[in-house]
Amino acid sequence: MPLSLEIIGSPEGKLWGNIPGGPPPPPPPTTTTTTTTTTTTTTTTYRPWRTRPTRPNHYPDDGRPRPPSRYPPKPDYRHKTHRHHTTWSTTTTTTTTMRPTPRFRHRWTPPQRDDVPNKCDTSYDAISIIRREVFIFKGRYLWRIGDQGIYEGYPAEITRLFNLPPSTDHVDAVYERPDKKIVFFVGREYYVFDANHLEPGYPKPLTNLGLPASLEKIDGAMVWGHNGRTYFFSGSMYWRFDESVNYVELDYPRDMSMFAGVGNDIDAVFQWKNGKTYFFKGKGFWEFDDLRMRVAHEKQKLSAPVWMGCPPPEVETNDIETNLPRKSAILSVSAASAGRIMPIFTIRMIIAIFVARIMYV
Repeated sequence: MPLSLEIIGSPEGKLWGNIPGGPPPPPPPTTTTTTTTTTTTTTTTYRPWRTRPTRPNHYPDDGRPRPPSRYPPKPDYRHKTHRHHTTWSTTTTTTTTMRPTPRFRHRWTPPQRDDVPNKCDTSYDAISIIRREVFIFKGRYLWRIGDQGIYEGYPAEITRLFNLPPSTDHVDAVYERPDKKIVFFVGREYYVFDANHLEPGYPKPLTNLGLPASLEKIDGAMVWGHNGRTYFFSGSMYWRFDESVNYVELDYPRDMSMFAGVGNDIDAVFQWKNGKTYFFKGKGFWEFDDLRMRVAHEKQKLSAPVWMGCPPPEVETNDIETNLPRKSAILSVSAASAGRIMPIFTIRMIIAIFVARIMYV
């Protein structure tokens, strides 16, 4: 009875201990645990930058007709690189050290030419007063002389100042017209300049001025202040030129003997600012007496000391005295009669001759 009570009173599901001396219990089952590791990579996609629209957002193109613009379309100019832009570039430079060559700084001087004339030992091709300055021409060069003497940088080539042909190697005569235009005579042609600009249509032949076709060149030209007329000289003849009609006057040419003491084949002639006339030949010149119509001194004076500022020679040579022109036969007075008192009618006759000569020139 007590046994049955114990069974009935035991809790349900009670596990009883092993019976001593019985078979061994089976081994406990083996438990296997599997662990799985999962790695998850998360990539975040950023929103791209908004690109510039091809059409303006504020004015969508919905295909509606638009009124014509009042402004013309802007032209599409080519892109030009700005002149002030600086392009930076990186270069690799290999420096080689060399012995420096010494350089001496000096003022640049133009190369000297063999045909440059010596101002203190030369004759002149032409002389003229241009804009109240003296221009002396020799060969392809000229000197420009002002109140203070020769300007710096002279002699200079004629073609630097005047647009003559590059092949011009000399000029025969030059003068400034009353209208301030400058006339150059070169061979059988002449040129007219307004300042240093050549007038259109030049050069022209000398025959356009009424000069003979046989004339090869003009030796000298000047506007004579004694009467305001223009004169051309060539060989043993001279012409008076009418500027108003651009033609030589009638009854010309005439003989150079009217300019007593000057002779033929002069090199140059011009009138200085003091109103005196000067004739040049060789390396010397004569001052001309406009009232007496003859040279003021029969013996030539050297040109270089007077016009170029050169020192006078220590010993005066007589090179310029060779081939002196003939003396005037009209006003020659013998030494025997020079001391006698001339009658009044003789004085009147001489005065009449002076007046006639001046009017005839």
